[in-house]
Amino acid sequence: MARPNASLSSPARRALNHADEWWRTPPDGTAAFMIAEGDRLRALGGKIWECACGDGAMARVIEAFGFDVIATNLTGRGYGRSGVDFLKTRKGRARAVVTNPPFSRAVEFARHWARLGLDYLAMLLPATFFHAGQTRGHFFNHELPPARVLPLGFRLDFEARGAPPMECSWFIWERGSRGVPGYGPVLMRP
Repeated sequence: MARPNASLSSPARRALNHADEWWRTPPDGTAAFMIAEGDRLRALGGKIWECACGDGAMARVIEAFGFDVIATNLTGRGYGRSGVDFLKTRKGRARAVVTNPPFSRAVEFARHWARLGLDYLAMLLPATFFHAGQTRGHFFNHELPPARVLPLGFRLDFEARGAPPMECSWFIWERGSRGVPGYGPVLMRP
């Protein structure tokens, strides 16, 4: 798979990606998730909305698992429908949302998903995402606790440089789920 902006140096590529919090999702992280959650997603009709699709890296893996993907993104990256701000949508495009959102907006994404009344949300986030202060603690414990957290047993190489720096987990919400979230199983590289 070709990297976007491959003609740029690594620092320039990182600066471009970081500017709007766009990082291409490595396929192994999405494939591990689909192996674990595919049956649940099929039970919801087999259609998934990837609402921060970037250049389609995650959407293509989901499609390879046999799902119909509705891909949208705020910024045009050559894949899906651009100019769609998930946080301003008034109607869901599928019952299930699977995405790698801008990390700084992830709580807003979850709240908006709940307002839309959709059935399922999975977001790829840093494994320590819920450790960041009292605001997120209250959100995860009281306001909108996830149904489960599935940690990846390997690091994702977002920069395709062979030195992945970050542990990630899939945070999953399901409509009507309350209480203490389940944790695990650890997802292994397919």
